[in-house]
This record gives sequence, C-alpha cells and structure tokens, in this order.
Amino acid sequence: ETTSSFTSLTINGEIPIKAAIKKESNETNLVVVIEGDGRAWLDRHTPSNDPTPKNGFGEKIALGIHASSVLYLSRPCQFLSDKEREVCTVLDWTDGRFSQKLLLLTDSAITKVKTENGFKKIVLVGYSGGGTMAMLLGTIRDDVEQIITVASPLDTTAWTNFHNISPLKNSLNPADEKEKLFSIKQRHFIGTKDSVVPINLTKDFVSTYPKNADVKVIELQDLRHDMKG
Repeated sequence: ETTSSFTSLTINGEIPIKAAIKKESNETNLVVVIEGDGRAWLDRHTPSNDPTPKNGFGEKIALGIHASSVLYLSRPCQFLSDKEREVCTVLDWTDGRFSQKLLLLTDSAITKVKTENGFKKIVLVGYSGGGTMAMLLGTIRDDVEQIITVASPLDTTAWTNFHNISPLKNSLNPADEKEKLFSIKQRHFIGTKDSVVPINLTKDFVSTYPKNADVKVIELQDLRHDMKG
C-alpha cells in the first residue's frame, strides 16, 4: 500500500462499521468523512432492506480530499453482508438514523482509530445525513477543529416540517444542542438547487449563531442535492 491510497477496515462494535483509511505517520490531524444516509427508503412509504448507497458521495469526497490522513466512515448498517446486517433493524437507517446509540457507535469508532494512530485533532466532514451526524459528534467531542457539511439537514425538525414528513422521533437533532457547536469553526456547503435540503433551512440554522462564531454557508451555484447541476 502506498501512503496515498486507502486501506479498508472494519471497526467492530455493536454494529460493525465499514471504513477506509489513508494515513501518513507524521500527521497529527485526522480528517473524518462520514457517508450520507444511503438508500434508506425505496419510496416515501417503503424503507429499504439495505441502506448501502448506490453511489456513495461521501466516498467521492474522501477520495478527493488533499489531506495526508483521511478516515472514510460509512454509516452503521451500510456495506454489510446480509448476515452482518442481522444486528441492525430498519429503525437504524430510518427514524433512528441519528439515535444516541448510533452516535455513540460512530463516536467510539473515530476514537478507536484516533487513539491507535496517535492523532490529536479531527476535522469532521459529512455529506447529507453524514453532516448531521458530524454536527452531533461536535456536541459530544472536545477534539473537533472544524466541521464541514455538504447538503446536510442541520435542524432535523425544521427539515421534516418543511417536507411534511413524520418527525425522526428516535433521533437526536443538532439544533437541540446548538450552543455546544458555537465555538467550532464550520463551513456548510449547499446547492442552490437542492430541493432535498433547501438552502434557506441552512441559512436559518446559521442565522441564530453569535456574531463572533466562525461559521459560513457556502452556496454551490445550480447544484442539486446529489451535487450535480
């Protein structure tokens, strides 16, 4: 393996998490890229039986990042065999996709990799629901230098209300712990043609931050939720 390529790994826990890492020994910062929700639903009323994304955009982000140490994390229950996925329930990628259980599982996976490799600080990057998870991680970790989200619902209640869909009752909402995020540098990228996470929801979320917060919304002109024009 060359230092510029990724090595696959499985981080074992209550639910195994599929990951890949690229690392250089002298780097103290780790960029963690978290995958989106994947194929959580087949249609508005039918949950998928396998949330593995068809084309993981989080994976594309991870491959394109020019940092020397990058950890790509899939979401729990993605990229598992049918046998491995028996530890999951449909709740884990639908209503409970941001549950306390999955947050702590993701948190401990990051800590394990960080500790084993001697990293000091982390930068969290997340696509769509992966960005929501990154924000939740920011509320419980003390080593986060920056959070970067791409097309992410930051206030999940505002998001479900906008789409007139049932609330994520078994999930946590970053907006409920927002003050814990005020001191973290944040960059929120959003497509101006994103109908899944409309840009105004992101602007509304950020508008309540203190004036001195290092937080910016970056508009990606004419891009949709899938980051295509």
